[in-house]
Amino acid sequence: MATQTGSSGVLAPQLQDTRWARPWRAFRRFCRQSPLGAAGVGIILVLAIMAVAGPYVAPYDPEEIGVGPKYQAPFAGENLLGTDRLGRDVLSRVLHGAWISLMVGVVASTSGTLVGALMGLASGYWGGKTDAIIQRIVDVLMAFPVLILAMALLAALDRSLNTLLIAVAVPFIPYGARVVRATTLVIKESQYVEAARAIGASDWRVILRHIAPGCLAPYMVVLTGLVGVAIITESALGFLGLGIPPPTPTWGEMLSKAVEDLFFAPVVAIVPGLFITLAVFSFSVLGDSLRDVLDPRLRGRT
Repeated sequence: MATQTGSSGVLAPQLQDTRWARPWRAFRRFCRQSPLGAAGVGIILVLAIMAVAGPYVAPYDPEEIGVGPKYQAPFAGENLLGTDRLGRDVLSRVLHGAWISLMVGVVASTSGTLVGALMGLASGYWGGKTDAIIQRIVDVLMAFPVLILAMALLAALDRSLNTLLIAVAVPFIPYGARVVRATTLVIKESQYVEAARAIGASDWRVILRHIAPGCLAPYMVVLTGLVGVAIITESALGFLGLGIPPPTPTWGEMLSKAVEDLFFAPVVAIVPGLFITLAVFSFSVLGDSLRDVLDPRLRGRT
C-alpha cells in the first residue's frame, strides 16, 4: 500500500503538469506555424487589457472640458496624445471608447453567430421543412448588407447599448448558420454518427455529443473573422451618428467629431482610426491563421 500511495503521489504531479502543458504546447505550436496569428493574439491581448483597465487608469474624465488648451499637440504638455477642439484629453477618450467598441464587436459577433450556429445545426440535421424555413430566413437576412440592416434595426429601436448589440448581431446570424449547416450535412453522414443512431442515441445526444464538436473549428474561424467586421460596423454607425448617444465616447464617434478638426488637430482622428485598424487587423489575421491551422486541406502549405 505504501508503494502504491507513493507511486500515486509521484504520478499526480506528473498528470497535473501534463494537463497544464498540453494547452501551452498547442499555443507554442500555433505560434511556430503562424507567427502572424501569434502577433494578432498579442495585439488582441493588449487591446483587451486597455479596454478593461482603461477607464481606471485614464488620466482625465473623457467628457471633462478644458483639461488642456484646445488642439494641443501630442507630447506638448500634460496631455500625452493632445486634446480636441473642446480641450478634452484624447488619451482618456480613446481608453474609455476601447471598452465600448471592443465589447460591442466581440459580444455582437459572438451572439449573432451563435444563434446562427444553432439554426444551422437544426437545419442541417433535421432537413425537410425545418431546413426550408430556416434557410428562407437566412436568405432574407443575407439580402441586406450588414451596415444597412444594422441601420434599419437602429432606426426601428431606441438608441442604447442593448439595441446597438442587437443591431450589430442580427446581420451575422446567416454567416454562422451557413457554415455550421454545411459542416453538419457532412458530419451527420459519418459512420460514428450512424453507429450512435443504431444504438438508440437520441437526436439531441447525437447533435450535442457528435455533431456540434465537429462544427467548432469552422465556427471559430468564422467568428474571429467577423469580430473585426463587427468593430467596423459599430465604428461606422458611430461615425454616422447612429451609435451610442453622447456623452459616451466610442472610437467611431470620435472619428465623426474629428472630421471638422482634421486641419487643426489631425491626431484627433488618427488615434482612434489607428486603434480601429489594429483591432480589425488582429482579428482578421487570427481568423486566417486559425483557418490555416485547423483546416486539414491547408496544413503544410506555405
